[in-house]
Amino acid sequence: PLALLAALLALLAAAACGEGGEAERGASAPAAPAGGAVTTATPPPAATPDPGLAGEDLEVARWGDRICTLTRAFAERFLASGDSRDPGQLPLAERRERAEAMFPVQFGAVDAALGALALIEPPERIAGLHQLLRQTYEGLHDALRDQQAIIGAADTAEAIAFSNLDVNEWIGLALRQAALLANAGYCPQQ
Repeated sequence: PLALLAALLALLAAAACGEGGEAERGASAPAAPAGGAVTTATPPPAATPDPGLAGEDLEVARWGDRICTLTRAFAERFLASGDSRDPGQLPLAERRERAEAMFPVQFGAVDAALGALALIEPPERIAGLHQLLRQTYEGLHDALRDQQAIIGAADTAEAIAFSNLDVNEWIGLALRQAALLANAGYCPQQ
């Protein structure tokens, strides 16, 4: 799962550091629909808060800055849980020990993201997007908890490998969402 995470982090870093710009997005977009729904027509904020921004546009730009900082910190913290050993080459007991050493760091990364999301008040027009991000990190937390139980009871390497599938899906979703936020212009250019 960490190799996938590393590849997606590289994609996120490339997206957050300037890939895709105003010319690719178009200079303007139609207004967001009533009720704060997020659609492909929801206009992205400026890459950095423009001195001319005011009201909800400024709040959306500030939200984007905080959320993008949060997603980068999550990816860095989560990646810090890994090591260079190939788990497929480790005996079962050593795989369990490795996983148990990784879980506190991984849970810490997810819990920090959830805690930060709880402190960020989203502007009304992107409240649905904010809720979706929260649900993703909650799903990852639940998948990690399930994986921890599976690994604790596993009597084969295949059971441990199988437990990675759900976690990998949630990690991939979290990183795809981060890349989409960056590509949509919510993340200030680095």
